[in-house]
Formats: sequence, structure tokens, C-alpha cells
Amino acid sequence: MLRVGLAMGADAAYLMSDRAFGGADTLATSYALAAGITAIERAKANGSWEVLDSAERLVVPADLAAALDARPPAAANFAGFPPSARKQMLAWVALAMRPETRADRIRRVVDAAERNVRARG
Repeated sequence: MLRVGLAMGADAAYLMSDRAFGGADTLATSYALAAGITAIERAKANGSWEVLDSAERLVVPADLAAALDARPPAAANFAGFPPSARKQMLAWVALAMRPETRADRIRRVVDAAERNVRARG
């Protein structure tokens, strides 16, 4: 059926098979899946799909690295935080929408690291 749809001009086809779909309202499920696929495609197009990838890899962005390097005790403490705490702080910085928000978050991360206070989830 998927091949037929693609042959007829569909842009994409997705096979969703799981017992959880058994007895479900097929039309309602298709609307929910379509909305989800649309949201994913929009996020991939605008870059928000990958915004946390660097935080997941524990990559310290250049602006935060420079701020930490300017205050050696903060840099040492930050490096000593467990990966989960660093990831949370990096994600918080990465999710800032405005440059002034990002700068404020960097300042707060560096201040906390200097006091050896890590993120708590």
C-alpha cells in the first residue's frame, strides 16, 4: 500500500505498526500522526530539531568556554561536574532565544560554577 501511495505521487510514506494501534480509531490516529510528522519536519527545517545536539555531546560553545576560561576556578569546577549537570547547563544556554538571554545565562552558569554549584534537575 505504501508503494502504491508513493507511485501515485505521495511525498513520503511511513509504516506505523504496533499492537498499541489495535482497535484504535484509524482516522484519529492518522490525524495525530500527520500532525506529529508535520511538527518534526518543521523543526528540522528551522533547526530546532538539532538545537540540543551539541549539549547532548557535552560540547561547550565558544562563548561559554571563553567566559569560563576568564575565571579559572569556574572552568575547573565546571569540568569537574558530572556529565548530567554539564548537559543540563549547556542545554539551558543553548535554548536561549535572544542574545541577551544567552549572555545572562552564560554569566549565571559561570557564577554558579565558580561557587561550585551545579545544575539540579
